[in-house]
Amino acid sequence: MKRFLIKFLLPIVILFVGAAVFNLLRMTKPKALPVEQVEKVWVVDVETVNQRSASPELSLYGRVETPRIPKLRSALTAEVLSVPAREGKRAAKGELLVALDPRDAKLLLEQREAELASARADIDSERKRHENDLDSLKNEKTLLDLTRRSVTRMERLQSSQVASESLLEEARQNYERQSISVRSRELAIRDHETRMARLQARLRQAQAQRDLAALDLDRTRITAPFDGKVAKVQIAAGDRVRPGDPLVELYDDQALEVRAQIPHRYQDQVASYLNEGKPLMAQAGGARLVLDRLASMVSAGRGGVDGLFRVEHGAERLRVGSFLNLTLTLPPENQVILVPYSAIYGTDRVYEMVDGRMRLARLERVGEATDSDGRTRVLARSEELVDGDRLIVSQLPNAIEGLRVKTADDIAP
Repeated sequence: MKRFLIKFLLPIVILFVGAAVFNLLRMTKPKALPVEQVEKVWVVDVETVNQRSASPELSLYGRVETPRIPKLRSALTAEVLSVPAREGKRAAKGELLVALDPRDAKLLLEQREAELASARADIDSERKRHENDLDSLKNEKTLLDLTRRSVTRMERLQSSQVASESLLEEARQNYERQSISVRSRELAIRDHETRMARLQARLRQAQAQRDLAALDLDRTRITAPFDGKVAKVQIAAGDRVRPGDPLVELYDDQALEVRAQIPHRYQDQVASYLNEGKPLMAQAGGARLVLDRLASMVSAGRGGVDGLFRVEHGAERLRVGSFLNLTLTLPPENQVILVPYSAIYGTDRVYEMVDGRMRLARLERVGEATDSDGRTRVLARSEELVDGDRLIVSQLPNAIEGLRVKTADDIAP
């Protein structure tokens, strides 16, 4: 019995003692001190806001072109005798560019001049003929009167049995023949104006043909229509050209333009300046430009309207077809600030430093401008920023309003 009690109670005692020891250890263990959360402070660079008056600058990409770049073509079939034109060479107005063989043109001109002389001779002959018809009509009428009186006399004699019937018939035939002659002469006189009009038309046609032949002869010498530069030469001496074949391309280097796309967000502003007559200047490749006009059409898929810039100075540095980076200067804007690109998040968000924390502010972009150190910055205005505010210019990956920040000057040595 005793052995049974020991065997039954011993495990219970052991469990009780173990539980008591566990509770004693738990109650007497040292208490852990609470871990203090330390907020991270980001070191940033700041700039003091300084509102000013500044001219916005737009960076554009343009291409040099000209509205005056004719393609000179052959007007006749001929062989090329010589080509004084050279690509890239400057040509004065009237200077010979291409000479074609003039022999065929000269022969044709001589033929047309002969036809013209023939037409003039025909007119002179018609005038003389008309004068002769007028003079002859008087004689014809006199003869008609004589034959009429002869018929009357023969009729009287025949009734008196003095003249024979055959003589009377002969007198009547003479009268009829003379009558026909008079009517023919009168018809010729009446038809004079018609014949003269026909001959005058033939004369004008001959003159036109002669002038056209003379023009073709002149066209054997292809000359520069204005002062400019030779862009392309497409033939060589000895070639045979036909009407319409291209010969030389020439462009007016004093009428150069630069076409550049102006973004949509500046389109209305730029158009307003143009309507007000305000000059909009630009610089490109050492040349000075002025915005002359805006294109009347916008192609599908384009992000803006094309502006056409007139070259005021430095045209000799530009080449048709070359691409340029332009800097367009707009009229000054008041109460604007120069903001580094690194300070901008998205398109219009910046942060200022207030009591050691970041505070969000919104911007309205006006354009770009260059600071005194030659750096390009965003020109903007904001109703939430005033002079003296500390603008955070460091780009932080986790920028958010309320984030704790400090400057390098705030770090204790």
